[in-house]
Amino acid sequence: MGYVLLGMTIATFDWTVLPCWFREVITSLLKTVENDEVIARRRRGFRRRHFWSAGVNDVWPQDQHDKWGRFGLWLHAGIEAFSGEFNWLKIWWTNQNPRLISKYYLDTCRRIGGKYFICH
Repeated sequence: MGYVLLGMTIATFDWTVLPCWFREVITSLLKTVENDEVIARRRRGFRRRHFWSAGVNDVWPQDQHDKWGRFGLWLHAGIEAFSGEFNWLKIWWTNQNPRLISKYYLDTCRRIGGKYFICH
């Protein structure tokens, strides 16, 4: 956890505006508690993690974006993780309706001629 996320967490409990000295306090706290991570970040030595998929259509990540929410538009995307191809990319006035999201998924299954499997 970095100082920005830690500051946002504390701000939701106590303040709406953080004091100017807050960054230095959190930075010194993180150096004490999570020194290895701070050093790794400073020299950009994070280890990359690799994503593994058994093959095409093994995993379909789904994502929702509310960046256009101020215009009344929401984006929903389903991606085939192995090839990086978009299964669907839909813009609609809501992305909070689970029936609509399920329809995107089932329509894509029908379009490619496959069987659907839903799990958490």
